[in-house]
Amino acid sequence: MAIRIIRALSVQRLATSDVFVPLGVTAESLRDGLCLFQRLPAEMNNADFLLDQVQVALKEIMKTVQGQFLSYNSENGQYYLDLKKAVDFDQKIRERGDFMDKSDLNAYFFDALRQALNLNDSTYLTGYSIWFYELPWANHKVTRPGYLFFGPPDERTTAQPPRDFYIYFLPPFQNRTYNDQKLPDEVLFYLTGLDHEFEEKIRLYAGARSMANESTEYRTEYANKAETNFRHLMRWLQDHLVEKLHIIYQLSLIHI
Repeated sequence: MAIRIIRALSVQRLATSDVFVPLGVTAESLRDGLCLFQRLPAEMNNADFLLDQVQVALKEIMKTVQGQFLSYNSENGQYYLDLKKAVDFDQKIRERGDFMDKSDLNAYFFDALRQALNLNDSTYLTGYSIWFYELPWANHKVTRPGYLFFGPPDERTTAQPPRDFYIYFLPPFQNRTYNDQKLPDEVLFYLTGLDHEFEEKIRLYAGARSMANESTEYRTEYANKAETNFRHLMRWLQDHLVEKLHIIYQLSLIHI
């Protein structure tokens, strides 16, 4: 049914004097003019139910092409091929991601990590990626308070008052040296041995998320792309975490 609808809209588009004019065909006309038919139970085999099926097909087509190529004119109820809505979202996302420097990639990696760890958008201290964090102390049936940082340990002074522990996730694209005092209440997590595949996944997620924030007309489409690339990034982390994640406590390197 969807293929026949697309072919009909293509013929209608070519038959107009101006291929850009916002005129098309109603769902009723598609049902009747194409003699569309679905094998349905007898009690559902009527014109109204078939019209619903045509409308569902049209919506699924628009969803499949992510808002491109097909438009709906609410004033006359017509659907038509919109030749001005041809956008290569993947290419624009790739171009936007390729433009970003390493500090941008760190920021978007931490944005993805925040979602993976179910951390709030609001941080403990404005302008810093710091969260108040608690860990269970099973033997005493209580929790111990601490801080979780996205950044190096020399930002510790920004967290007050002092807590029991400090957890740091280092940026994957480290662009500066930092002072690590190797204190007994600190532990550092970082990824090592990162390859082009990891960087590409970060760039695709960063590009999609950035375009979703910047675009007005196609915000939903870019947001959907960002969610897809987020899942790809999380899958990469799940597959490679054991080999890529290193943990440092004072002078000791701990492998998981």
